[in-house]
Amino acid sequence: MGRHRREQAVERTAILDRIERDTDAALVLVVASAGYGKSMLLEQLGQRVRRSAYLRISERHRDPTVLFQDVARVMDAIEPMPEDILGRISSRSLEPGLQAASRLAQALGNARVPVALLFDDIHLLRDRRAVDAVGVFIDLLPDGMRVVAAGHDASALRLARLQTLGRLIEIGEDDLAFDEDEVRTLAARLELDPSDAHVEAIIEWTRGWPVAVSLALGSRAMAASAPSSATAGMERSVAEYIRTELLDPLDPEQRAWLLRTSVLDTMSGALCDHALETRGSLSRLRALHHSSLLVQAVDHAGTIFRYHPLLRELLRDTLEAERPDVAKGIAARAAMWCHAEGEPIEALEYARRSGDRDLTARLMAQEVWPLHWTGRIATLERWIEWFDSDGVRDRYPAIAVLAGFICAIDGRRHESELWLAAAEHSPQDAEPMPDGSAAAAWVAVLRGMILAQGVEAAQADARAAEAGMRGDSPFMPGVRLLSAVASMLAGLHEEATEQAREAVVLAEVRGAIPGFAMATGLEVSLALRSGHRELARRRLEHGLSVIRAAGLEEYVLTFWVHALAARVAVSGGSAKQARQHLAQVHRMRPMSTAATPWLAVPARLAAIEALIGLEDVASARTLMREVDDILRIRPRLGSIIADVEAVRTRLDRISDVGAAHWTLTAAELRVLQYLPTHLTFAEIAERLYVSPHTVKSQAVAIYSKLGVSSRRAAIETAVEYGLIDGSALRFPLGPGLEAGIG
Repeated sequence: MGRHRREQAVERTAILDRIERDTDAALVLVVASAGYGKSMLLEQLGQRVRRSAYLRISERHRDPTVLFQDVARVMDAIEPMPEDILGRISSRSLEPGLQAASRLAQALGNARVPVALLFDDIHLLRDRRAVDAVGVFIDLLPDGMRVVAAGHDASALRLARLQTLGRLIEIGEDDLAFDEDEVRTLAARLELDPSDAHVEAIIEWTRGWPVAVSLALGSRAMAASAPSSATAGMERSVAEYIRTELLDPLDPEQRAWLLRTSVLDTMSGALCDHALETRGSLSRLRALHHSSLLVQAVDHAGTIFRYHPLLRELLRDTLEAERPDVAKGIAARAAMWCHAEGEPIEALEYARRSGDRDLTARLMAQEVWPLHWTGRIATLERWIEWFDSDGVRDRYPAIAVLAGFICAIDGRRHESELWLAAAEHSPQDAEPMPDGSAAAAWVAVLRGMILAQGVEAAQADARAAEAGMRGDSPFMPGVRLLSAVASMLAGLHEEATEQAREAVVLAEVRGAIPGFAMATGLEVSLALRSGHRELARRRLEHGLSVIRAAGLEEYVLTFWVHALAARVAVSGGSAKQARQHLAQVHRMRPMSTAATPWLAVPARLAAIEALIGLEDVASARTLMREVDDILRIRPRLGSIIADVEAVRTRLDRISDVGAAHWTLTAAELRVLQYLPTHLTFAEIAERLYVSPHTVKSQAVAIYSKLGVSSRRAAIETAVEYGLIDGSALRFPLGPGLEAGIG
């Protein structure tokens, strides 16, 4: 089917010149169906713009945190990124995708220009959070940088504003279709000399569709059989030509290999060898790449490949028709290979495609926590959805427990309780959990952490967890923490102190940093209660250093540690340090709810004491109202109730409200995260599942509490108070958004 695809490529000079001339465009959008040479255009643009980075979008990039991690990696090859950039992108926040986009754009602020970021298959960005984050990223890019995105469809992107501002170039099928000169150029590259009549027939038959032109040039029969439809009929003819020219000449073994590899999204030699249980796949892939336009190299080294969508669809349809049972086995083996190679997202996608729920559940149980720590929330939610249906949810207690924990940590109390109920109704006497422990022990840890049934029930759950959990289980630090929490709630403070210390040590040794953070919060709180201030300070400093080293300063389970650090800083006379920790506290507040009351309430009490010390009584009272809201849902909190009343009494004795830096409610803090975007209030309401009127009312409250009258001023003040990231200051509001509400 011709020579190497690069030798066959027709230079799209007019399109490339147009892109280079329009230096004001922040986004170049190339939208066309398969076979129009979008990827080749990106490759040619990358050759012109030497400082360019290429990323092919895949299903994994539906999670915006994963997307911008990968963007940072490909950018690092042309523009050295800060050493901590992956950690900063991965930080867990209310809206991790928006934060990842803004922080990466900020890191690119000092980059040498021009730089082009080339995104292929942009149509795969279907998740709204990913689309929103890409929009923010484009808006924050410094002058001289642009995104060039190619795909079958871009309807999900918000383009009206860029069009209005003249910052968008759109290239479609009419632009990409070959004219007669380009057909002749391609023919010459293929060492063909078609007649004028043949060229005219090809143009008429293909409507300039590049892939059809390439195939038709070698076949007068194709040109002579011009179908009446330029779409469906032509696609059928092209598919038939691919089948005739590529598949039919192969011997049975080669044909079977080609069909089976179509199960894989991208192909390396090692992956194909393992998934197909064969050898020599890399040599086959390279030979196919050099002989066919329809086998494309993904990397410059020529070790990873993919099939052109037209070929892949034909192969998959043929495999499904001839051997429908084969694809599932290949997908299952691909899942295991990806898991062994440290590619958890790809592993889970293949596992699901295999139809093997047991395999999917087993792999998911091993990958949940690392993904949650690093803010890949969209990925986790998609995984959980696979099991969130009647008749399935109750069959997998490990998934139910893990999903319950994730929901509880993210502050979604109602959902965590539903998953707990599913876990309790699951067949716990069947197979053991992935760590070999009894299912009842896992369920007990979740039930105790949610604390739905009071102190005595939490103590019973702690005992059940200790009895049924294997000593080497990853859950063991959580078991020790649950025992310490139950003892603390029962007023057994000396016992709780010993158990908290055990939990801290065990969690640190095993690298379970979220558990370490919670246990540190409990240990420091107990030390302060006992008057051991120096010990509390040392434990706190060590805890913060471990948390920082792990890049988890912004993870919600460090909420208590930051609140205690603010309290200790105030008592030590460091108001500036206290405010820095309080800023983190207030960023996390919306995610710390009645879903984990034993953490949410004491952390707020520590923050209230710090705020009193800073004479910000108004903010302290905002937090006390949240404490009361939690207690209405979870009133049985044992010894914590006395602590609440002690702090309330102290707060009630103060008449001067003082400063009011952090009086925004949790709902208002959620709206605040969206102000540095071009989303309207109605669009923000869609994302928060509330009414536009509610968002507008909350925006009014935000402006009032921050003492401002415009969106820009609200962003500036929120950055000053540490409520949103500093990169938001670079956000261009543009027409219609600079003023106040509307």
